[in-house]
Amino acid sequence: MEAVYHCGDPSAPNYAATSTGQPTYSRGDFTYGEVIYGCMRYPPYLPGQTPPASQTTPVYQPGDAAVITGGGCTNLRPQPSTSGTPITCLASGTAVTIAGGPQTANGYTWWQVTTADSKTGWVAGDFLAKAGTPGGGTGTPTTPNPPALVSAAGRLWQPQLFSMPDFSVPAVAAAFQLSNFAACDNAGWSGGCPAMNYPTDVPSAKQPYTTHTDTTPAVSPSLLNTILGNPVLSVSAPSSIALGISSTGAVSTATITVSNTGTSVAPFRIRTSSDWIVVNHPGDSPARTMDGGVAVGSGTPVVTQPPHGSTPAVTQAGYQSVLQIALDPATTPAGASTGTVIIEPLFGGGVVTTIAINATNAETSSAPLTHHLLAPQVSSDGAN
Repeated sequence: MEAVYHCGDPSAPNYAATSTGQPTYSRGDFTYGEVIYGCMRYPPYLPGQTPPASQTTPVYQPGDAAVITGGGCTNLRPQPSTSGTPITCLASGTAVTIAGGPQTANGYTWWQVTTADSKTGWVAGDFLAKAGTPGGGTGTPTTPNPPALVSAAGRLWQPQLFSMPDFSVPAVAAAFQLSNFAACDNAGWSGGCPAMNYPTDVPSAKQPYTTHTDTTPAVSPSLLNTILGNPVLSVSAPSSIALGISSTGAVSTATITVSNTGTSVAPFRIRTSSDWIVVNHPGDSPARTMDGGVAVGSGTPVVTQPPHGSTPAVTQAGYQSVLQIALDPATTPAGASTGTVIIEPLFGGGVVTTIAINATNAETSSAPLTHHLLAPQVSSDGAN
């Protein structure tokens, strides 16, 4: 749990390694995921609230019980250094005993530890916590204990428990390959970056995944109004849409427009009655599906960033969410089928919009076909 951003909380484990009170690591030292996890774990304090004093590097004595807290696994090294071949990799939650230290090298404070199976080596203190303290449980690799939650008093939101990605699971590690990030970055983050998605339910994981419920209470209407304004959701769409897959595999599509005729941001949810109905943005990868979005009122300026190599960023008044509805050729039943798409406002005004989908799948061949999307049959502005 310590290998995440401190989110400005002086009491967070990696905020400060000395008594200076200044954070050792800044936001730029963490990946985007670690920033999100860290701010879930250590919510920032509200203005006017006094945060606790900064934490200094923990001091261990030989024989102290400790626990690995890095998330995934942490290298156990033969020497207090980042060089050399690790002895093994210790899973987050592994119980260890302090054998010696500290030693300082490569920007880390190192502690010598011994595992339950008598392996002895050095671990960076950033990924170590005293057993029974916030951030450090008393569990074993097979029965890990979650960390103690920090106090919620005076914080912007409720602290949340979560499970860090387990990089010992091949499907999880593969999603974090640098090539996936580079490819998505080069494409201007279009298409949803499906190669970077990783499973959150992995039966083969060394530590079974635990689902945690968001304990944040409902936000007061007055605060929501301050943040989101007075949005009014408006959906421009026909009451029914006919879509089809031809005998040659061509898939027709339809577009609808979701607008905010009120102020600020209008969040909405998208629901479909069947998995074979696909909703996304025009131009998205067919593998991407959407279950929500936002529309911004015309009184709020919005900056849109085109893909790399195209025109510069543009500032516009508000934002309309244009959605494309299509059929999934792999799962759409043969013949005629019916279903629905529901657009539901999550805050503010507007009504729930239900669109009937009449689908026809004329494919008869069992051989794989190359599917391609046709021009939309239906458009909210009447243009094809």
